[in-house]
Amino acid sequence: MVNKLFPFQKIGIKFLMERKYALLADEMGTGKSCQAIVSARDLREDKILILCPASVKYHWENEINIWDPTASVHIINGSKWKAVPAKYTIINYDLIHKKAIAVALLKIQYDILICDEAHYLKNARTKRTKMVYSIHGLAERAVRVWLMTGTPVLNRPVEIYPMLRRFMPERLGKFSDYMAFTRKFCGGYQGKWGWDDRGATNIEQLSTYLDSFMLRRLKKDVMKELPDKIYQKILFDAPTREMTELVKKERAEYKKEDMLGSFSTMRQEVGLAKIPLVVEHLENLLEETDKVIVFAYHRKVLEELRRRLKDHNPVLLYGGLSAEQKQKCVDDFVTDRNKRVFLGQIDAAGIGIDGLQKVANTVVFAEISWVPGQIRQAIDRCHRIGQENKVLVQFLMMKGGIDIQIYEGVAHKSKVVKKLVDTPPEIYGRSPDITHLLPAAKLCNDIMRKVVMKMAKRTLEDNIQRIADALEKTADWVVGLKNEPTAPVQAVDPVKPPAEKPAVKAAPVVKAKPAAAAAPKGDAKTLLAYANKKILPITDLEARKATAQAVMAGIKETIGVANIAQVPVDRLDEAKGIIDAAISSGATDVTLG
Repeated sequence: MVNKLFPFQKIGIKFLMERKYALLADEMGTGKSCQAIVSARDLREDKILILCPASVKYHWENEINIWDPTASVHIINGSKWKAVPAKYTIINYDLIHKKAIAVALLKIQYDILICDEAHYLKNARTKRTKMVYSIHGLAERAVRVWLMTGTPVLNRPVEIYPMLRRFMPERLGKFSDYMAFTRKFCGGYQGKWGWDDRGATNIEQLSTYLDSFMLRRLKKDVMKELPDKIYQKILFDAPTREMTELVKKERAEYKKEDMLGSFSTMRQEVGLAKIPLVVEHLENLLEETDKVIVFAYHRKVLEELRRRLKDHNPVLLYGGLSAEQKQKCVDDFVTDRNKRVFLGQIDAAGIGIDGLQKVANTVVFAEISWVPGQIRQAIDRCHRIGQENKVLVQFLMMKGGIDIQIYEGVAHKSKVVKKLVDTPPEIYGRSPDITHLLPAAKLCNDIMRKVVMKMAKRTLEDNIQRIADALEKTADWVVGLKNEPTAPVQAVDPVKPPAEKPAVKAAPVVKAKPAAAAAPKGDAKTLLAYANKKILPITDLEARKATAQAVMAGIKETIGVANIAQVPVDRLDEAKGIIDAAISSGATDVTLG
């Protein structure tokens, strides 16, 4: 696949390549990293040092693999490091002032120094700012320095002073002196507690100093060039040995393919453990955008995020709220400018919620659902009529964790859905593409007969998702045989099965209620065995996981426990009813053939 640059990005690349010092201040989500990488690639430089927040180190590695695939990349982790030969070296700001690393970095002459999220260097007194901007710092060791941030000034003009003082002293002239600069542009004065530089004056004049140094484009200015939705996969490195071990345990439980027992609990533990990383990432986002929508699977994860983000007055919407309470959460987020974070449980906030798109265009998944439809529905809370900007969607995952496998599985299923959605939107079962393929194998007829009886009672999107699951195993076959010559066939009626063969009756949807005496009563271990006996025979792994998740969602919603092993003895029959309902309503549709 050939990667395509947008016209405005080509302008940004030219801007960087022509300058020794430059500030690329495009708005978040417009692809600043790819512009810097292509610029470095086309200049054919050999030593590039990238400074960035910890949460985006692997995002940079991924972008380099896309835009400069033959280049070597080395990521610095930990507090000790010896120089490793690589074209790109990536390190987070928190490590650059560590003594051993600082000594090693300062011995190298760099062709390009890239400072991502350069607003991290706004305070001239911090160790990291001194490490970069001082006369003996990293900027002095580089031939070119490119600064990148969507918010060059977060709160007040004094924050851009260290940058201008370091790279444009001649342009500032007499205002390169701190006192002169703050008097002129910050309304500086001697206050009760010392020199006060928190004001803003003569802003128009200050902006002229940035003319040749800064290039800034807003999403609204390049709307026609950008896709409607921009997806980013953000990988976190485990910060502690305990977190590393927890991720390994989660992966081990995942391999057992038991989605209901200890694995369910382990997923929640990992979700809680990565909260500090998620919070740090969200804090960074909130420096660049007014409001953020965050989705997660576990309520405990959302409640802890609410506690950690209390300074941003988050609202929390979860499954146990009434319709009125849910609407109040939405209204509060939309109408109160101080409420900057919307926290939503994926299965509860992803459906029937409208209004978020009026005030936010950034969606973050702190945890991921197995089901593509749930992710799509959640994103569509922001990407819908009333949204005036492009939507940025980020998935936060642990490196080496099973979230990556979930993400890839969801992406595959979404491609299957897209193949179906992109066919001509005719009456169910009458799409030329689908009816053309029906004779190619008996399997497709079987699938359609099983599914078609239920279609009239469901929404179009639900039908598409279920057919996609059923066809997932034969997705390549469907595409590959699209042009295969076939005999004419009679179109499948959307309400009744083809007349030439009797229809296979679809199993009725069983509502969650105490199960019949078919399953003997027992303890929670018996319930787990009963669930596995029902779910493990599902041959399609993704369908099995989705069914298991539906079971756990039902048990969590109805009984109030996150682990099937915690179901009280007096509610075992009720839990079995939930299991039977999930199997009856979903499994038969996704395991055909």
